[in-house]
Amino acid sequence: MKIKKIISITTFVFFLLINASFYSNSYAEPNIAVLDVMKLLKESKASISMKDQLNKVAKKYTEEEKTKASEIQKKEEELLRQKS
Repeated sequence: MKIKKIISITTFVFFLLINASFYSNSYAEPNIAVLDVMKLLKESKASISMKDQLNKVAKKYTEEEKTKASEIQKKEEELLRQKS
């Protein structure tokens, strides 16, 4: 008789706990996250690396542009000398 009471009380408590946890999860508030995309773009390792790589490529092309411009100027001067 005592064992039946203990089993029934244990079963009741068990189902009560399961139902309580189910209902508390179903009414949980949603989580909302906010991302500052501009901050990520400015401070992330990937964006910093990308900026460095782009700066190197831009510097390389600028130097090439300057050397080509000076070569063109020298050739123009040479042509002008030949013409006179």
